[in-house]
Amino acid sequence: MNFNFLKLSKKGFLILLVSILIFSFFRKLLLPFLPLVLILIAFLFDLKLTYGVLAFLIVSILILFIGSFLSDAYFLNTVISLLICYIPCLFLLLKPTKTFFSTHQWFKFSSIVLTAVNISAFIDFIYVLISKTRLLDDGFIGLYGSSGLNMHTLSIINFIYAVYYFDQRKFLWFSFYVFSGFMCFYGLGLLLFILSFALCLLFTLKKKFIIYIIISPIFVLLVVLGTSILNPKVYSYMSNNVINTAIALKTISYEDELDQIREYKRVKTPRKILSFIGAYKRLISSSSIMLFGTSPGTYNSRTSFLLNGEYSSIGLAKRIENRPLYAEEDIYPLWNKNITYQYNDGTRNQPFSSVLSFTMEYGALISIIFFLMFKNKYDKVLRFNMESKLFVRFFFLFFVLNLLVENYLEYPELIILVIIILKTLEANVQNPAIRQG
Repeated sequence: MNFNFLKLSKKGFLILLVSILIFSFFRKLLLPFLPLVLILIAFLFDLKLTYGVLAFLIVSILILFIGSFLSDAYFLNTVISLLICYIPCLFLLLKPTKTFFSTHQWFKFSSIVLTAVNISAFIDFIYVLISKTRLLDDGFIGLYGSSGLNMHTLSIINFIYAVYYFDQRKFLWFSFYVFSGFMCFYGLGLLLFILSFALCLLFTLKKKFIIYIIISPIFVLLVVLGTSILNPKVYSYMSNNVINTAIALKTISYEDELDQIREYKRVKTPRKILSFIGAYKRLISSSSIMLFGTSPGTYNSRTSFLLNGEYSSIGLAKRIENRPLYAEEDIYPLWNKNITYQYNDGTRNQPFSSVLSFTMEYGALISIIFFLMFKNKYDKVLRFNMESKLFVRFFFLFFVLNLLVENYLEYPELIILVIIILKTLEANVQNPAIRQG
């Protein structure tokens, strides 16, 4: 009895410690210490290479080796990209053979930290509302801190926790985390949450969810109403983005708009969309880029921007100023200090996407193999977690959709959380008895 209590206390302490590292201002330490955190995860879940993952690794090495001779490769870009992008992807695919804690235990203890962070952010928001010392859009910070992507990742984390507790039928906690995610004023993240949650409700047609499918339009209306009251700019920003994007897509002229952007002029088409169009044109014009990529860290990844001399806060990286050819031609004109300072651009104009950067930098073959393996992992996890089918579906869909719009693979505060939750869900495949741990 005492031994079991001791084991539980160790689990709880470890989860609290990792949660503080992910959910607070300490998360700025995650990037330099990412290898150590991944080693800890590998130990806790006893991660193993399967034959499939080993084959993927060998193919990746061969493609990257060949690609380094065919493209504008940079040694430092390659090393950093492998560390903060490729290796986390590899960890997503590794197979856990044991677990130190279950999915239930992870959420039970980590929610304590996330709740405390959200409460501190609410206090911070009220202070900003009264004192007007910062922009209200950036008011919901508190203990989370302002490093990395600021409140965007906090919004995504809250939405993940919200749906977990919805699936557990703990609707008070669901409401708390939804409201916390909403208060981060991440418009695109909110739209992706509503889309993902609505689709998963529709495809998880359990009797207990039918009432929520019926009342979901009321929920969306309340969110819109709350947005318009608390921060009217966010609502107008979201609606204008949707309307302007739809209009721009009908009349888009990539070359003309890129020329205007190089002269620091405004264009109708969101520059995120222009980045996808430019990448597509680059892919179909070069078979070597299609197969082998531009080389890691040399297109629109976080690594590419960290080492281009404009955005890194690290002194060494500031002096490197690596400007890869294709990034210089396709991406950097879309996002640079001359543009961001002049227009105070938002998410719609940021040319960031992990799906895009992984495909362009590592090549289409590696990307297709990775996403097929990830889809296979989803099928297996869903099959062995049928009692949490709604959460599993939402977790995978929401994660992939967010990878489409931001370089989240390279932000440890989110990717570490995703790896941990995924491995606890996968551990249910190995040992269903530990699900409620």
